[in-house]
Order: sequence, then structure tokens, then C-alpha cells
Amino acid sequence: GQSWLAGFIHGLVASMIFVPLLSWTEDDQGSLGELGRIGVDGFDRVDNVLIEMILAIALREDPRFAVHAILPLIVGPAAEGGGFGPFPFYKLARLSDAPSKATNTLAATILRQLGLGEDKVQAVHRLSVKQVLQEMRRLRSDPEYFQRGRPMGSEVLEWLQEENLRSYVPLFVYHRLD
Repeated sequence: GQSWLAGFIHGLVASMIFVPLLSWTEDDQGSLGELGRIGVDGFDRVDNVLIEMILAIALREDPRFAVHAILPLIVGPAAEGGGFGPFPFYKLARLSDAPSKATNTLAATILRQLGLGEDKVQAVHRLSVKQVLQEMRRLRSDPEYFQRGRPMGSEVLEWLQEENLRSYVPLFVYHRLD
């Protein structure tokens, strides 16, 4: 059978939108819980969530690939009665300011195999764990992210601004409402 990583890469290069579910619970579980350990006392390993985010960011910036948008869904722990509680943003301060050498090396190898330029590949080597998550947060809140290539995106953003609803931009992107 096909490896998980090969299947992910195949799906990512053919996808227009990458929608990672980013979660971190109080007991350091969830999709981001392990990232807090990278860099602590020299700990490092290939992290699947981190490599997904790094690859998506790199491919989004290359017009040869289908990935045109990244819409991270950021959720906290499961709430009683369903849904999710607030995301513990304070935990992001614990993320390493250093790269995950294991994850970034594998990501660079994959990007090189996909034909990305050496400048992009070298930039991946320098990305810290914290920088990757900062980029995910920026993409989630960047109005330009919604506007690029969206018919009538300017008008929708203007209306959202007037109605103090700008925080709903990711929802509109996700449902392709414009």
C-alpha cells in the first residue's frame, strides 16, 4: 500500500484548498500538542502536522501547484455538549524558535523532488516551529487571503467590515461564499 506521506503529498498537490484542523488541549494533546516538545532538551522528530503545514505553505507560493488557499481551523478542546472550547493561544509561546531539523529536512527533500527552486528549499530549512504556526495564524486572519482571486471579494470584505463581521472571513472562504 501507499504510505501516509505519499498519499498526503499526492492529495495536497491536487488540492486547491488546504484545511488543517489545529487543536491543542490542556493536557498537551491534539494536533499541535506534540509540537510543544520539539526543541525541549534537544528533542526532535518528524512531526506529521508540521510537515503538512510546511509543505502547504511552500506549495501555495508556487503557481505550478493547485494549492491557492490555506484555511486553518483552530479549535480548543472538545466542549461539553458538543463543539469545541477556545484554543489555548498562550501555549503558542512554548513553541520552539528553532527549526525541527528532522521535519524540515524531510520537507526540503520532498519540495526538491517536486521541483521547487533551491531558494525555496533552503528557506524551509530555516523555518522555526513557531514561524510555521505564525504563518498559519496570519493566513487565518489576512483579509488579502480572501480577496485574491475571489469575484467580488472587495465588496464582501467591505460589507463585513461595515457590519463588524470581518472575523467571519475564514467561514466565507471555506464555503466559497462571495
